[in-house]
Amino acid sequence: MARRFIRNTFITAALVALAACSGGVVDSTPPRVQVTTDKSTYAAGSAVKAALRNSGDGKLTYTDCWPAVQRQTATGWSRVDTGAPVACPGANAHELGSGSSITATVFLPGTLTPGTYRIYFSDFVGQTAAEEGRESSPFQLTAP
Repeated sequence: MARRFIRNTFITAALVALAACSGGVVDSTPPRVQVTTDKSTYAAGSAVKAALRNSGDGKLTYTDCWPAVQRQTATGWSRVDTGAPVACPGANAHELGSGSSITATVFLPGTLTPGTYRIYFSDFVGQTAAEEGRESSPFQLTAP
């Protein structure tokens, strides 16, 4: 009787484990940082309103360095020159509470080539290199 109970318990535990893993492990928590833009298409020479949102539980520390504009190339993403500073030594650190957001206006020079672009925030203080969600969804840039 005890053997049957142990065997049935083992089989039940194995079936529960198998059912739990059959769909794969899915992490449904959103990225800690979310970047969104106000439109999906812009004309060269216009401005992008990019919102940075802290969707994590704790505070996010960021600097007031300007976000980068990146263009999609055949080999990946490449930073484009928008005239904004690339480095910002002595930048001020700011905290963004859980659920809070800020908005940055990023100007797209009229000389940019039409294509696929995105906004990338790179300057977080004390964040791990694996931090997700630092870039916006891609958007299309058209001629002015």
